[in-house]
Amino acid sequence: MESLCLRSLSRDAVVELLEMSFVRMLNAGNVRAGSEGEAQIELEDLVRAALTPVSSPELDRVLNMVENVQLRGLLAELLNERSRNIWREIARSKVTGLDTMVDVAWRVYTVTDPRTLPQNTKAVVECIAQEKQTNAQEIPELRTISFEMNKATLDTMVNQLHTIRDQIQLLKNSSCVA
Repeated sequence: MESLCLRSLSRDAVVELLEMSFVRMLNAGNVRAGSEGEAQIELEDLVRAALTPVSSPELDRVLNMVENVQLRGLLAELLNERSRNIWREIARSKVTGLDTMVDVAWRVYTVTDPRTLPQNTKAVVECIAQEKQTNAQEIPELRTISFEMNKATLDTMVNQLHTIRDQIQLLKNSSCVA
């Protein structure tokens, strides 16, 4: 990455290189093809670090790997808080939205099979989701997703949901501290 940036003849060329890397990373493309693969990866690491919260030390860590002091200073100047906030907003707006869960309904029933002595209790869960809105004039359709679970599967699902909740809480707490 350093050699790629140093070959840029001006400050504007470095800005263009950073912006091109950012846009291509958003579109999951390559910055350059061929022998500059390592430089591309390092440049993408720099862009990813610039997308981290301002309080994160990640950008400083990546910038400290740049040996050329003038280039390091230029990159730090270009990737200032304002630029980083703009990139984060653009990246956030590019994230494809998912369907939104509207409601959950469930029922429990017992399956009696003469071949199996213990009764088999199962749950049917129905999630109602609203599709992502793609057109402002249209109301997205609702979809129902139904599935059946036995106790073991239900326990796994509940444990996973608890893990998700804990991770969200951890992220929420860490962003409040920062």
